Formats: sequence, structure tokens, C-alpha cells
Amino acid sequence: MHNTTLKDIAKATGLSISTVSRLLNAKYDAKSEKAKRVAKIAKKLGYMPNHAAVMLRTNSSKTLGLIIPYINNGFFSTILEGIESELKKFGYRVVICQSNDSSDEEKEAIMQLMRFKVDGIIISLAKNTQNLELLASLNRTSTKVLQFDRTIDHENVPSLEMQDEKATALAMVALLELGFKSFLYVGLSPDIINDNSRYLGYQNGLNDGCSLKRYYPEEINAEELKKEIDGIDCILCYNDSIGVDILLALKKLNISIPQQISVLGFDDRPFCQWITPTLSSISRPIELLGKNAAQHILNDINEKLELEEVILERPQLIIRESILTR
Repeated sequence: MHNTTLKDIAKATGLSISTVSRLLNAKYDAKSEKAKRVAKIAKKLGYMPNHAAVMLRTNSSKTLGLIIPYINNGFFSTILEGIESELKKFGYRVVICQSNDSSDEEKEAIMQLMRFKVDGIIISLAKNTQNLELLASLNRTSTKVLQFDRTIDHENVPSLEMQDEKATALAMVALLELGFKSFLYVGLSPDIINDNSRYLGYQNGLNDGCSLKRYYPEEINAEELKKEIDGIDCILCYNDSIGVDILLALKKLNISIPQQISVLGFDDRPFCQWITPTLSSISRPIELLGKNAAQHILNDINEKLELEEVILERPQLIIRESILTR
């Protein structure tokens, strides 16, 4: 079977090969009548661009890598929707890698994406990742890197603001208005920036006479949790998954929710409404945050792209059965 080439299209259109190539290039004015005619003939002939040749010519694979802890996580799947929809506008594809929350698997994914010659990597770090030197070395080359959600401070690896501190600060104002005074924050890891950002948002929103302490368990254990909640009237969780584990642990302790203690998650994932009692949470515009991430890395890759500004909605406190409304 003959593979249609630019030479075949040039012969069919009466144009030079270089003109056909230019007209089929996404950077050219695809709205011109000549470009439309060439595109129509190329489609009729079954032309498929040789991406390897295009990559050699343009020094761009038009591909980005996305590394996330878990693919089957509602937050990350929604982020992906935003990233992918924005990349498609500019002819980019995305290769998705799952680290399984392991720094070793994360490193393997980075190396694999480097072999794919991706133009950039968007990454949410594994829980135990401590060293960003590999990503920093990449970011000093033509391959751009952007951290989002779970990030670590590094001068050569930029990260994206995800509204974490703003969201929890707004939630704390509402919780204080409901009469809560003593809080326990249950986090994922103190080494993760957005974990600290969420805690700081709650802390900065506190009034005099109120208290907030932190707790970082390896896993949620009912008996260990019991030691931490004496005098606490509201537990603030790093995310909804931890929130569900807290609800289950409190049930094992025969603690009434929300009459004795209230629980708040973060990210408002669908399962918040499936558990009993339903889990209160903080909602952010997750898909828009994904679009924002895509725009940031596209701008790093090519400053000439015309990007429409993403307007982020204000985070919202979603009160359900796990919060006592007085």
C-alpha cells in the first residue's frame, strides 16, 4: 500500500512541495482558500504526516507528559480533562504516566518521557519525593517542567498556584461563624508544599481563643486518632480520601458525627456524597486549574502562542452531614 507523501499532494494540486508543506503546517493561515483546498486534497488522498520527520524538522514532538500519583483519582482525572482540552487547541498530545505515589516509579516515568522527547512535563509529585535535581536538569534544557498540586520548592522547577491557601482560609471563616473553636488538621506529608499551604490557610483564618494542631499519621488508625481528638470539635483533612478514613475511624470509636465532632475534606470528589454521613468538603474549579496548568507550560515552550486567560472561580465550602450547623 502506497503511503501518500507531500510530493503526491504537490502533484495533485500543482503546487511546490515546500508550499504544500507550509499550507499543511498548523502555524500557517489554515483559513485561506488555498490552504483549505490543499487540506481537502490531502484528506482525500489519505495523507498522514510523518511525525518523526516533523519532529526532526521543528525540534518539537508536540507532545507533553503528565505524571500523576494515581489515574483513578477523581481530582487528577478532572485535571487531565482541563489539560488535554487546552493542549488540543494548539495541536499538542499528552502522554499520561502513573507513579503509584512512588518516587522510584516517578523517576522511571520521567526517564521514559525523556526518551519520548516530550516538549514538557507536568507533574504532581509522589508523596515520598525529596529530590528534584532530575527535573531541574530537564528544565534547563528545551524540555520544560511544571509542578502542580503536590510540589516542592526548587528555584529551577516552577510550580503552579492551585488556590490551596485561599480555599482553606475562606473555609475557616465560615467554620468560625458556625461556632467551631478547636481544630485538628490531618495532613498527608509536611514536606509537600500544598499540604503546608492548606494548613496555613486554616491557621491564618483563626481568631483569638481558637486552636489548631497538626497530625501526620502513616495511616488512619482509630485508637491512635483517639489520642489526638480530645477537646477537638472539627477535623480538617488534607483531602477527601483522608476525610473518608477519618469518618470510618470515628465510627469505630462510636463517636457521633457531627454531634460530637465534625469532619471536613478537600476537593469535593463525587464519593463525598456516597458515604454516610455525607462528607463536607471544599470545592475548587479543578478543570479550570488544569487548563491553567496547560497554558503555563505552553507559554514556557512557545511564548508566541496566543493564549486566552483562564478566569478561576472562587473556592466554595460545601456543607453536608459531616458538619454540625448550629
